[in-house]
Amino acid sequence: MLSLVPGVLDLHQAAGVAALGPLVELMQSLPDEMLPDNFSRREAEQMTSQMPAVQEFANHLSTGPVPCTFAPVGARRYTFFAELERKDILVEVPDLEGEVTFLAKIQRKIAKGKPETVGRPLPGMPRNREARRQATRPEPLTTRLQYPAAVVTVVGIYR
Repeated sequence: MLSLVPGVLDLHQAAGVAALGPLVELMQSLPDEMLPDNFSRREAEQMTSQMPAVQEFANHLSTGPVPCTFAPVGARRYTFFAELERKDILVEVPDLEGEVTFLAKIQRKIAKGKPETVGRPLPGMPRNREARRQATRPEPLTTRLQYPAAVVTVVGIYR
């Protein structure tokens, strides 16, 4: 069943990291004399050593699907989760946030008392149950959904 619902669209918190790619390249190309005064050489080297991982994360986010949640107006306790394909988005990704009318098909409902983790974790992240339980932080690019919620396939988003 397709539903046309007005509501508020929120992008996943990690979606903004995709914009870090060009910034990482700029930071790596800065000469030593242009480093901020409060940076020690050791801090700058540590930061530079972590740049490839940040670059890889930003590249993954800028090419993969865009995870988002949607809350209908007047029923904010309900949550819908979707992954938008980049090739189908006609505007800049940050411009999607805000009040929209959402046309979607429900894939599955989240059962009462059985929360689910949805989304696509980064490649190379531990995926088996034991490794996820031992992790101290939630996996990037995933969202924890609790009843009342549903995973949907987006047909259209209208302003």
